Order: sequence, then structure tokens, then C-alpha cells
Amino acid sequence: ERTFALIKPDAYPRYRKQLIKQIIEKGFTIVAQEEVRLTTDVAEKIYGDMSSFPVYDRIIEFVTSGHSLALVLEGADAIATWRNLVGPTNPKTAKFEARNSLRAKYGLDAQKNAVHASKDHQEAKR
Repeated sequence: ERTFALIKPDAYPRYRKQLIKQIIEKGFTIVAQEEVRLTTDVAEKIYGDMSSFPVYDRIIEFVTSGHSLALVLEGADAIATWRNLVGPTNPKTAKFEARNSLRAKYGLDAQKNAVHASKDHQEAKR
């Protein structure tokens, strides 16, 4: 199975090597990777399901504010495995519920939470 992952602007310049190391250690194959600066159009496609959330505009502004690393990951049950490794959206929650998750280790707040994880097959494909 394949999934989409994004190392966001808050984590990309500082933690990409550590994040990639943990991705590989978890058993994923990195099928593709590209340094990107997301356009608003692309960011809206990635986060479109959140358009009704009050913080939507801030999320789009943040993910388009700097360079990110877009990844296609492959592995057994990749979507669920990646979401589990990433942890809860809010790093403060992640520190209590999933102390070893990527967001617990590298996230700053609910928007600057280091990485994106697709929630299902449709979102991963999009």
C-alpha cells in the first residue's frame, strides 16, 4: 500500500534527516520524494476536507510559507502505519497519548505539527 506524507515547513529544514531515518526504520520504502514549496491550489487539495474548520486559512498560509518534503511511502498497511507513527494532530496531546510519535517529538502546535498524514486511500491518492 502507498500513502502520501509531507514534512512541513516547521520541521523540514531542522528535522528532515531524523524524520526520514525513522520512516525507513519503520519499514517504509520511499517511492518518491521531492522538495516543494506548496502553492495555495495544491495546499487546498491536500487540506480540502478541512475547509469548514475555523483554522483552515491559517493552515493553508502555514503550509505554503516555506519548503516542505513531499513523500510517497510504500509498506504493509502504509496509511494506518504512517498515521500511527505520526501520532495525534496536536503535539501536546501526542506527548501524553503517543510519546514516541513524530508529532510528540518534533511538533510545535496543532498547525506546526511537523508532518502530514493522509487519513484514507482517497486522500492519499489525491
